[in-house]
Amino acid sequence: MGKSTLGDAWHYYQSVIGPEETVNPAIFASDATHVTNFSGDGKVHPVYISSGQIQADIRNQPN
Repeated sequence: MGKSTLGDAWHYYQSVIGPEETVNPAIFASDATHVTNFSGDGKVHPVYISSGQIQADIRNQPN
């Protein structure tokens, strides 16, 4: 038996849900952002969400 890849899994799930829908992996990331200078140590933790179907060289640009 051959080695299974993540691509094989996506093809399997796509075949299960049918031709009208599309498997779209989501990428979640978070970081701490400092928001106050004088009134304590305030931080927020935004969550960034991106589509996994965007090419990495475009998706990873900071702008």
